[in-house]
Amino acid sequence: MVEEDSRREAAARAAQARLASTATAAQSDNTEAVRKHKLKIKKHINDITGQLRYEAASNCLQLLHTLIDNVVSHPEETKYRHFRAAQPKIAALVLSQPPAVDILVETGFRTRTQDFQQQWFVPDDWKPGVWAWTRLQATADSLREKAEEWEELVEKTKLNAQREKAVESARKVRPPFSFVEL
Repeated sequence: MVEEDSRREAAARAAQARLASTATAAQSDNTEAVRKHKLKIKKHINDITGQLRYEAASNCLQLLHTLIDNVVSHPEETKYRHFRAAQPKIAALVLSQPPAVDILVETGFRTRTQDFQQQWFVPDDWKPGVWAWTRLQATADSLREKAEEWEELVEKTKLNAQREKAVESARKVRPPFSFVEL
């Protein structure tokens, strides 16, 4: 009886170890997949920033972030899971830019026609904890990181402009250098 109990305990420990190693392997696979996804998204973000002027790129990325972050922040709200392609702001800022469309596709947005209008949507069965949901979160994170990076860059640019302006005004205030003859 004691022998049988110890065998059962050993078998249970072995099963737990196998489950733990399987979970660790799945987690590392998922981590690698998220890393690859983020790299693809960052490439598309860089394409946007490289092709557009600062203001247009900033507006495009901000709207993309809002669209995706709304889904992530409100997983149960169906109104955030879709948008009409004909909405003027979305059409002008996002859907007119191929890299922005690539971000939507890479993130998992799909298209459908409803009431004779094209819609972009996230499937209703995507919930937190599902791989597809992880892609949404990773994309939102990448867009937020880029926005923070740009804000920092804008602040540095403003500070440099202020410094240059101060130096220039200091130059104008000084009287011209003159020699005194002896």
